Amino acid sequence: MSVNNDVSEWVRLADMDLKTAHHLFMTFHPKPLEIVCFHSQQAVEKILKCYLLTHNIEPPKTHDIQFLLEMCLEICNDFNVIYADATTLTNYAVRLRYPVELGLVESDAQKALETADKAMIFVKSKTILEKAQNYKYTSMNYLETDDVKDAAVLHDDGDMILLHDKSTGSATLHFAVNDFERLMEVLGHIPGGLRLCFVPKAFAKRLEDAGFTEWAEFIDFFNHDLTDTVSRLTDAGDTEYLDIDACEAVSALSHRCRLQSRGFEGESPEWFKEWLAENQVLVLREDDVIIGYCCVSIYDAGTMLWIRGMAVDPAHQGRGVAKQLMEQALIFGVRRGATKGFLHCDIRNERATGLYKKYGFRAKEAEGELQMAREELLT
Repeated sequence: MSVNNDVSEWVRLADMDLKTAHHLFMTFHPKPLEIVCFHSQQAVEKILKCYLLTHNIEPPKTHDIQFLLEMCLEICNDFNVIYADATTLTNYAVRLRYPVELGLVESDAQKALETADKAMIFVKSKTILEKAQNYKYTSMNYLETDDVKDAAVLHDDGDMILLHDKSTGSATLHFAVNDFERLMEVLGHIPGGLRLCFVPKAFAKRLEDAGFTEWAEFIDFFNHDLTDTVSRLTDAGDTEYLDIDACEAVSALSHRCRLQSRGFEGESPEWFKEWLAENQVLVLREDDVIIGYCCVSIYDAGTMLWIRGMAVDPAHQGRGVAKQLMEQALIFGVRRGATKGFLHCDIRNERATGLYKKYGFRAKEAEGELQMAREELLT
């Protein structure tokens, strides 16, 4: 028997397995737990083999999810995020073909479905982001799989990839094209407000003629001598770090600041929880209520402080909260050995850039990330 190595066919079969598993779980009574688990395993097996094919690796004839994941990990370490859960599915591949007693309960099938869903979304997102790197113009160079997991695929062919993400407050179109005119042709067929990121400046005028307006331009700012900056600071007050139980509250604060800086949509509680897994969030309180936060991280072998984002509750703005958070962030970095600082800011946000310049941050002399928007975003 010859094996069809058409990637799209592997994806179709994986989708069919997963849809079958969900259908059986939702509509059959009693639930066929063994069959649901079997098709969940089959979906993950096929999508992993599909990923190997995209890297010109012949998929081995195996049902061992761990073995397949090990092969994928040799290509990309990101597969660690699905490794632990996905490997548990291997047991459903062969043993369920025979009348053996595994003692499955409904929660086992539910877990198998959730694991297969997560793996399918991850691999599809990873695959499309990797493909996007091969195009002449792309807005996807710095995206992670989580950034596109909710996006609808509008186009995916040899000339263009388009992902339409309406999961945030502003719909974003992620693109990868060889000929920008091809993108211009389809923009008029996508209704409603729309944001484009990483727009090549050479095409800004064409987009303006098509109804887009410059929305923001994000520039890298650097402070190359944090120690000197911090030496001139006075006491910034006691530092408090965000507790994971307060992620809901700080997320709500971030959404109250939505679009105060163009391009800022606010962050979800899940985003803050993921950030806290490896980084810190500094917070300030008044009457035990969080009124401001600053996300910080140390990278580049411990030498670079990254100020990822800062927000102050609108009711408390103009009272020096941002200044206090900024100083605490700088002190945080120096105490942990950082000698340089980095942040990313909209050059049009004069209030923020003024604060950063006060603390020694200067814009990098290079083209920034131009974002353009149409219609509803501008109101």
